Amino acid sequence: LMAYSNEEGAESNTGGEFIPGGTAQISPEVLRYEPLVRKYALENGVEEHVPLLLAKIMQESGGRVPDVMQSSESLGFPPNTIMDPEYSIKVGVAYFADILKKAKGDIKLTLQSYNFGGGFIDYALDRGGYSKAVAVEFSNMMAAKQGWDRYGDVNYVENVLRYMPNTNAMPVNAKGFLLPINQVRITSQFGMRVNPV
Repeated sequence: LMAYSNEEGAESNTGGEFIPGGTAQISPEVLRYEPLVRKYALENGVEEHVPLLLAKIMQESGGRVPDVMQSSESLGFPPNTIMDPEYSIKVGVAYFADILKKAKGDIKLTLQSYNFGGGFIDYALDRGGYSKAVAVEFSNMMAAKQGWDRYGDVNYVENVLRYMPNTNAMPVNAKGFLLPINQVRITSQFGMRVNPV
């Protein structure tokens, strides 16, 4: 796996955004799908997010139903319509990649939008981006509109991230760069700069 965290509550890097690691374990039932997840992640340009995609499968199904990524609804079908795990992964990874792009790379917004649907992206961006409060507000609004008791899982982000790897290794990003210290606050991302002179 390519994302690491050095202690509970610490953060790991999966391609640029630091996200917390957790202590929950990904089951063997989910890990058996890693080659398929890696295959479709590579096809969709999100190969650095394989650990996160496995964490999503753990949250969505634990690898115990054919629609392992619960992808049916992203195609407009009722839940668990897809009966082929590989097809579920193919559709789910493509949907994740599409949402990630629309969410401008924001992992937490992407995760919550996978659960709520793509309509959450613009709603959250109009309110400054993802936050738990914005997720609760959106859930309450949609539940009222639909006449339901609740809408989606407002704890989805935390529920997925608890399955992110948590080791004693230093945080390493998808390109293999190592942070030189355990506790770090990034004030300016690496990249091109305009010469002030």
